[in-house]
Amino acid sequence: VPRVSPLTDVPRVNVPTPGGEIAAQSRSDVLVAAKVREQISFKPGAANILISQGNSVNFNCSIDVPSAHQYLPIQWLKNGKELMDGLRCYYKGIAFVVSESRSRILSSCSIDRVQHSDAGAYNCRIIISNVSIESEIINVQIEGLPSFIEEPESKNATRNAAFNLTCKAVGPPYPVDIYWLQNGNKIKMVADSSPSVLTVA
Repeated sequence: VPRVSPLTDVPRVNVPTPGGEIAAQSRSDVLVAAKVREQISFKPGAANILISQGNSVNFNCSIDVPSAHQYLPIQWLKNGKELMDGLRCYYKGIAFVVSESRSRILSSCSIDRVQHSDAGAYNCRIIISNVSIESEIINVQIEGLPSFIEEPESKNATRNAAFNLTCKAVGPPYPVDIYWLQNGNKIKMVADSSPSVLTVA
């Protein structure tokens, strides 16, 4: 009588998940996932976006899918982590038929008044038949002058007692160098890298 191997006998392989974890999958699952990704992929888009601080930016992604999947949501990621709609990035999506059997899903991410913290690697993700498909990375760079995120505070100092002053700034451009001045004159001729702590004795 022919024997059928139980499910536990199916060869399994370790596969990285979108979150970076390692999950065990059967070889058949891996082959199915590879076939899905071969047939369905995001269309190429902008690879790099350079935007000035304070302006608004909009970027998008699109993918053709079997019409049965046209209402699946597209997720936006930043540096590999999912972005919440309305938290800096505002989603807009639309789907329409492109042939008898396929539909196109478009999704855009809009950011108003960009800040230095908005710089990063953005991309899209859609999950079809338990297979995660991701788009190519869109690198968003913010240009402008460095800005202070921590400035020295006024202090009441005791005579002959040392105290510290802290200053922190972020770019771009990078690296960010900090000079300390007293009454308009440099205290040190050599710049410190941000963040900088000045000890006054």
